[in-house]
Amino acid sequence: MEMSVFGVFKPEYGQIIPCSWFRGVSEGLDFFYFYGVPYQCQDVTPCQDAKYSYGNPEKRFKELHFMTGYFYDNCYVQGKRVLKDYDPIQLYAFIDQAKQDVSLIQYYLDLISFYSNKIYELEQQLKSLQETTNLYLQLIDSKVKSIESDVSLIKSYKQDELSKLRTLVEHYVRFISSGKGVKSAIITATQSPIPLFVDEMEVRRIILKVPSTALYVVYIGDNLYQDFPLFKGEQIELNVKDPSKVYIRSEYEEKVFALFELAQ
Repeated sequence: MEMSVFGVFKPEYGQIIPCSWFRGVSEGLDFFYFYGVPYQCQDVTPCQDAKYSYGNPEKRFKELHFMTGYFYDNCYVQGKRVLKDYDPIQLYAFIDQAKQDVSLIQYYLDLISFYSNKIYELEQQLKSLQETTNLYLQLIDSKVKSIESDVSLIKSYKQDELSKLRTLVEHYVRFISSGKGVKSAIITATQSPIPLFVDEMEVRRIILKVPSTALYVVYIGDNLYQDFPLFKGEQIELNVKDPSKVYIRSEYEEKVFALFELAQ
């Protein structure tokens, strides 16, 4: 007797069919209804065009394996419609990602601009430092040549004049070697000229600076004439030994910052 895959026999003409046979057929129909056909040995064609679905958003197939697929309407991957040949590009589908990409690019451009400015500022500082170094080297070279000239003069003097030359050498040493220290002061310039320092003090140089908040111009000169102007925020360096010989004045009371480099 020939049996089916569900364990029921295939009846022949004139054969008595027991109730168990109907139960087996019913279970087989239930299996096909709920689980489908495990193996397909023929083409599958729906009875109506574009009406039935294969799976749903809550009950999805894990994998599909086909040789070739033809989609006549749309195909979506991860919620995004796959573009087909000759499809018009819809910008709204890419605008959010494009905004993120543009924001990221702008961030890196700003970062590059920031560090470029920092590099430029550093280059300018290095350039200024190099110019200052060259200036000091020229000053040192000038001082060395002056000393060499004085030494040549010393060699030509007589022995009885060495004491005077020794004083001259000591004088140069005091102003060429490192300073003893600095002294700062805040001086109030008035309409009447006043010296930078009234007591006796020997310095190598003087730096004067007018505050950036100043309201009036400060004038510098000697005890007779003070015609050199210093405007707010400006400063000047003076190679003067005696600060008492430098006078300042202003149309009204104005403060001036002074820095004295003391000689040895």
